[in-house]
Amino acid sequence: MSLEDLMKTRTALFVLAIASTATVARPSGWLDTFDTIDPSWITDRKEPAGFASEVFDGDARLKLSVVGSQQSTSGTFYFTEGRKRAALISTPWEVAGQVYIDMDAWSDKLVRSDLWARTGLVGNETDVSYPILGFIHNDPNDPFNAGSTSKTWRFRAWDAEAGGWQTLSPAVTSGWHDLRILGDGSSFRYYLNNALVYTDSTVGSPVQLTDVFVQAYNFGGSNDYSVYWDNVRAQAVPEPVTLGLAAAALGIAARRRRR
Repeated sequence: MSLEDLMKTRTALFVLAIASTATVARPSGWLDTFDTIDPSWITDRKEPAGFASEVFDGDARLKLSVVGSQQSTSGTFYFTEGRKRAALISTPWEVAGQVYIDMDAWSDKLVRSDLWARTGLVGNETDVSYPILGFIHNDPNDPFNAGSTSKTWRFRAWDAEAGGWQTLSPAVTSGWHDLRILGDGSSFRYYLNNALVYTDSTVGSPVQLTDVFVQAYNFGGSNDYSVYWDNVRAQAVPEPVTLGLAAAALGIAARRRRR
């Protein structure tokens, strides 16, 4: 069973698990498979060159495109390009998605793409947090130089209280990767391919989820690139019993697919 098949099976079972908790008076969230672009996705900071549904690797995906010549002239804040979607969910919540990394195609490119969440009150930036999980390919000491011979690949998480970007230990590899952020009310936990890779225990309040973002970074010049995302979701985390049932079902499904 491939990693992507396992991710898709897990996602489907997670949605079923959420459905089974319908009696709980909490919003259950949403799952976007990007067969079409839901109009709920709206521009954040600056509209990217492309935010479209496109068939890639056998299925419809989100193709997020950046064109260097369209870099904003309004400051570096607007070099981040993407869209966001509302997701008003109390803790515990989960934000997740799958991203495709092509190290060969991007070997000479500056590339960055992230999955963001926002917690706090709607329309109020007081005590807001932005948990972020993503990847980057550049030279940390010369970040806008596409010609640098010292570019490196890194997975990163954002922790404002720890000084900003935290480089994660897993090595970046080509292919599909599962990114997940879990907010439990007292911490943000970051997962890569179902493995816990970072915990931020200095979160403020309120910590309800308000928005989910899919972002890329415009490095300018002739540095054009596209990143594929899929199965982006914002969900209320079900009770432990339900998670146990979903895990058991996932194990059964995996065994069946291997036969």
